[in-house]
Amino acid sequence: MSANLTVNDAPLEVFGVSLAPGGSVTGKIVAVANLGCEAVCDRIRLLLIHTDVVQSDFPDVKGAIILVFRGSCQSAQKVALGATAGAVGAIVYNNVEGNLDGYSLQRISTPEGPYVPTGGISQADGLTLLARLAAGEEIIAALSTTTKVTTT
Repeated sequence: MSANLTVNDAPLEVFGVSLAPGGSVTGKIVAVANLGCEAVCDRIRLLLIHTDVVQSDFPDVKGAIILVFRGSCQSAQKVALGATAGAVGAIVYNNVEGNLDGYSLQRISTPEGPYVPTGGISQADGLTLLARLAAGEEIIAALSTTTKVTTT
């Protein structure tokens, strides 16, 4: 698994995330609200309370590369929920110091939806990107990942 990432044309250290598909995507980075564990549409809740309000950690990610914190729920769920909401890629940043070399989505597939190309970055780089986004900067990322399928 390998990956390359540039943010506003500057390279950033990234590691490929196993079980995610390979591919090359470009889009603005959108920080995921909360922890990224809430469904795009909780259909049962909508039916029970008869409302059109949709609760989501992924409100406006169509065509974007999501930036999501590692932890709370499996990254597989976060990436799949983002993809279902229209994200074209995902960047997971670590919840502790250090990088995400050797990281995995932890599930081969998930009922929440398909996966998109995913890279893992350090906590420090993730927090820096969040601060830049909070300051109003638009960040365009280009993420490229490759996978190797081995049949035994």
